[in-house]
Order: sequence, then C-alpha cells, then structure tokens
Amino acid sequence: MSIEIKCTFGDLKDPKELKPHPLNPNQHSEDQLSLITYILKAQGWRDAIVVSKRSGYIVTGHGRVEASIRDDLGQVPVEYQEFESEEQEFAHMVADNELAKHAKMDHNFLKETALELGIKDLNFLGKPPLQLEEIPQTDLVPKSLAEVDSSFTFKIKCSTHDQLKELQSIFSVTGESIGYDKFVKVIGD
Repeated sequence: MSIEIKCTFGDLKDPKELKPHPLNPNQHSEDQLSLITYILKAQGWRDAIVVSKRSGYIVTGHGRVEASIRDDLGQVPVEYQEFESEEQEFAHMVADNELAKHAKMDHNFLKETALELGIKDLNFLGKPPLQLEEIPQTDLVPKSLAEVDSSFTFKIKCSTHDQLKELQSIFSVTGESIGYDKFVKVIGD
C-alpha cells in the first residue's frame, strides 16, 4: 500500500531503512499506532520524517515510521536537516513531542466545530475512539466534585487505558484535579 504524499520532502525511503534515535524517550502504544495509520490513510502524509544529516537518526516522526512498518504503508517522505550537536537533536526531538502537551483542549469548541464540519469520528482528529456525541458539555459539569449528588451514578465503557485517560482529561476541564489512579478506582467501582 502506498499513502498519498501531500508535504514537501527531500527523499522517499523504505521506513525499515531509517534508524530510530536511540535517545528517543517516547514509546508508542498500539492504539496510537492504529490512530496514526488511520490518519495517514485518510489524510495522506502532511509532514515528512525529519532525519539528522549529522547522525542519520530519525529526529521527528518515530511513531509514523513505526506505524508505516507495522502496517506496511510503503515508502515514507524524509527531510534531512542539519543539527549542530547530539544535544540539539535531542532537544528538538523532545520539544517536538512536548510542546503540544502544553495546550489545553476546549472540548466544547472541538465538539461544535467537528459536528459543524460533519466529523463524527474522533479517530479522524487523532482522538481515542469515543464518538463526539459522548463528549459532555463542560458547562453541564459541576464546578466541584462536591456538588455531585452521591446517589447519581453513571457508567462509561472504555476499552483501553488511552480512552480512560482521555475521559479523565474531559472530566478535568472544570479545574477539578482527578489523579489517574483515583479516576481508575472511581470508574472501576
């Protein structure tokens, strides 16, 4: 299978020929790799894999390369870039993954915009496979967990830990901090 390439790139490579950076701290779950493959098939390649001219290692795109190998998606677009040192490669690799984590997702805006655009499958947006209709309106979520009537219970089925973490982040939008372990325990009861 070959995925349409919609980005600029310098070379096309067999992903098995690319060398993962040995200092890459990220690990990619099977769920994440499946989402990557889903998006690549739906959208095509929008970003090239960045490989260091200095070391020959992948600097950004490890997950896309791993998904391409796992799901036999064909050649991948590669962009070779100059890095002055191993420290600069490492810093760019980590920052590339960490910067997006500092953004706060506005779930109401996401739901409204996606529904307006006709997107009903959150996989298309890189989200775990919860349907848009299941995202709660945050203005209906109590301001404090203390305001929840203890006789009121509900169940939401999550089939993976990634879905459970996403659900935790949705419930955390009120500013009420819920630790993952506590959330698992509350949901598991």
